[in-house]
Amino acid sequence: MLEMNRRSFLKAAAAIGVATPVLQFGGLSFAQNSPTDSIRKVRTICRGCGKFECSVWVTIKNDRPIKITGDKLSHGSKGNCCSKALASIQTCFHPDRLLYPMKRTKPKGQEAGWVRISWNEALETAAKKFLDIKNKYGANSIRLHHGASRITSYACQMVMQGLGSANIGMTAGQVCKGPRAWAAAMTFFRGGNYVSLNDGVECYVQWGGNTEISNNYTAGAATVDGKFKAKKHIVIGPRQQNLGAQADYWLALRPGTDGAMAMAWIKQIIDNKKYDAEFITKWSNAAFLYSDAIAPSGFTWSYRQGMMSDSGIEPLDIKTRIVKESDMVKGGSSQKYAFYDTVSKKILFFDGAKAEWPGDYSKLKPAIEGVQTVTLADGKKVKAVTVFDKLKASVAKYTPEYTGKICSLDPKLIKEACNLYSSFKYGGGIFVGNGLEHAGNCIQSIRSVWLISSLTGNIDTKGGHRGGDDNVDDHLKILPYQAATAIPDPESAKRRECPGASAWPLMAWGLTMYSAPAIGDMAIISDMTITGKPYPIKALFGMTGSFTQNANASNNYKAYKALEFNFTAEIFMTPTAELADIVVPSAHWLENEVIRASQGAEGVLGAMTGPVKFQGEAWPDPEICVQLLKKMNIPFLDPKLETNPKASVWPNMKELNDRSVSLLHDRLGIKNWNDFKEKFQKQGVFDYKQVSPVEWGEYRRYEKTTLRNDGLTGFPTPTTRLELLSTILESYHPGNELPVYKEPPLSEFTEDGKKLRSRGYDITLLTGVRSPVYFHSETRMTPYCRENHLLPRVQINPELAAKIGVKQGDWVWIENHKGKIRQTVDIFHGIAPDVASADHAWYYPELPGPEHGWHYSNVNVLVDDKYRDPIIGANLLKTYPVKIYKAIEGAPEGIITSVSDPRLKRWMPKFPAK
Repeated sequence: MLEMNRRSFLKAAAAIGVATPVLQFGGLSFAQNSPTDSIRKVRTICRGCGKFECSVWVTIKNDRPIKITGDKLSHGSKGNCCSKALASIQTCFHPDRLLYPMKRTKPKGQEAGWVRISWNEALETAAKKFLDIKNKYGANSIRLHHGASRITSYACQMVMQGLGSANIGMTAGQVCKGPRAWAAAMTFFRGGNYVSLNDGVECYVQWGGNTEISNNYTAGAATVDGKFKAKKHIVIGPRQQNLGAQADYWLALRPGTDGAMAMAWIKQIIDNKKYDAEFITKWSNAAFLYSDAIAPSGFTWSYRQGMMSDSGIEPLDIKTRIVKESDMVKGGSSQKYAFYDTVSKKILFFDGAKAEWPGDYSKLKPAIEGVQTVTLADGKKVKAVTVFDKLKASVAKYTPEYTGKICSLDPKLIKEACNLYSSFKYGGGIFVGNGLEHAGNCIQSIRSVWLISSLTGNIDTKGGHRGGDDNVDDHLKILPYQAATAIPDPESAKRRECPGASAWPLMAWGLTMYSAPAIGDMAIISDMTITGKPYPIKALFGMTGSFTQNANASNNYKAYKALEFNFTAEIFMTPTAELADIVVPSAHWLENEVIRASQGAEGVLGAMTGPVKFQGEAWPDPEICVQLLKKMNIPFLDPKLETNPKASVWPNMKELNDRSVSLLHDRLGIKNWNDFKEKFQKQGVFDYKQVSPVEWGEYRRYEKTTLRNDGLTGFPTPTTRLELLSTILESYHPGNELPVYKEPPLSEFTEDGKKLRSRGYDITLLTGVRSPVYFHSETRMTPYCRENHLLPRVQINPELAAKIGVKQGDWVWIENHKGKIRQTVDIFHGIAPDVASADHAWYYPELPGPEHGWHYSNVNVLVDDKYRDPIIGANLLKTYPVKIYKAIEGAPEGIITSVSDPRLKRWMPKFPAK
């Protein structure tokens, strides 16, 4: 039996989520070891949260893991080892873990009657069903749904691409990180949302995120360290996060008003001349002339952001009112942009096709302000202003006083916080979290924040918006979980058939810019599955995805039940897996061997090294994908793209891993995968600054040619300049090219919001507050995680608690116009009396299948798919008007409500016999 001092674990899951204690199994200490015991330590990369890639040590005694500790040699995690990592041994050896392929014997919606089958039967059945459905309904009738998995195996894209389906990506990316990435790509470069916090920032701004516990790309100890090393710290968000109480400023704005706040900061920076004039003049489109009097025109932009292959580029038709040579000169270039030079006192042209200013830039002085008279090719004279002046006009009314009324904040706080940030020459990038992605007008709100960083020059600087290391050429080619780069992407016509691509015209571009997380619309694909329009969705290949976390969960559940065939890989029999026809066991991160790189800007390269043997018949995700395609006689790797004639089109994991490190042979003196693992064991993680010194070891890469993949300087945008005015948005969403603030769709100031509040829905609900022991819906069956966060919580102010007559721990109903759920009261002073914040992603593993009580407390029951961001289609997941009242029924029947419940002890690890 596994034992532990529970107090140690509670410390490990402390509010900031930075864990220094360790889990010890079997009451072991090194002083008690027998001389015959075999004890070893294995260095590996943790995937307990799916984001941060912490390097950890796993101590193995007699072939069993007994503890996990942080690796202090990791420059990314700095020895961080959070509670999810510490509890991973419990998860890996959980008695309810899915260990064998299973087949349903009863209809969906009932207890499934699962029976064990062989891998061969599982794969052959799935292969036959997928091919039959493809032949009957077409390839697009098969869809993909994947989640974090234990590798983030985008190898599952290969299955869809091999089948010829347009539905090659469906994660929660539309509401998680996707909006940040889209807004960055439209402004400066893909991945520019990532901030190099470990480089050091002078003024650390956390906007709508709780990175100290949020499982994000710079989390845990890195966040806490960054905060305390920074000279100043600003927190922006309606709910006080853990570090908010210690911040120099906490701007507790009204939920969903972040866009207005960002526009106020832009105005303050411009009015006080705190912008980096040298940077924005030379490297942004600030000086370009713009005229509302000319018709939009332009060119076809066929550039792929990132360093991937050129296959499958999604061309964009750029049409802008920026004045071009073609507007002024017959036969002139549509990629030469007009600006006024105050030295020559002439209108000259910047060549966007070559990323060149005319002549010697040191002898130019482009004007970023002022009105010019432009003579067009037909002789007509029109007025033109600079893009910078257009930006100024777009934020002109957002004074601290005006914005204070919108955000329900003291104008003095807005002004002081902005002035503090902009007082540092290179204060650092601004971290933006999910808070801005879930409130309605997310692309505009987030892009407005990116313009703050852009104006102040915090782009590709130390501590600034560095971008992800996936911008580096090596990264995208060495990762087997990014195996979609191994064969050509589907062509534009196929991508545009993806659900949501017609509603959101930039979605197909999202694939070539940001890969699978940015393509596919969960709400639309569920509707298509139910209605069969515009084409039917009949089958699904799932890899650890969840129907409960994006769009309306009830509608998603209905869609899953309607599928003709569902083949899913999972670790546990979740509510989503319970809807499959065949479920196969995925490997846990402790069992996997695969190269890993950090998702953020810290440049960490390491490896999962498989310190634990595969339990039961669990397989790594890529192996599942390879073998499924083999059964369908579809190549996993395109033989035409393979330089090695002996390479298998259906590689095993060793071949994949050898292939993944092939480009590191020269850089690191790596011979093969085993050699890479050995070096990692000895020295710890590799630093991308050494791995790729040109692509990753330098700052201000736009001054050279390493931020683009075509040899030009500048930024990977249509104009090759950082775009204060987005020509992509102007072309596809006219009127959104500059910051625009819109009220959250259901706020008290909108027509729909007023109607709902008249019905008694007078509390604004936030959702998705992070827990240090959970990664979305995961680990709710892991005993020490569940003990720390036993029940779903809704945080409410003491005033609201008194008003509705509830106390700490009471069960309450949270109800809106779409449904109602139950959660427990958590009285919290750090939230306004008319605002509440509810946990997300809840289900109850202790309750019987097939539902496991997912509908009792899952906040996505309340989601209304009608309300979407107009550009990326992200669902409204926050700012819902709700009513909250005491649930006299108490807890849902049968759930665990006490840490003394014997089911928690039954969930303790079950180690296999020697």
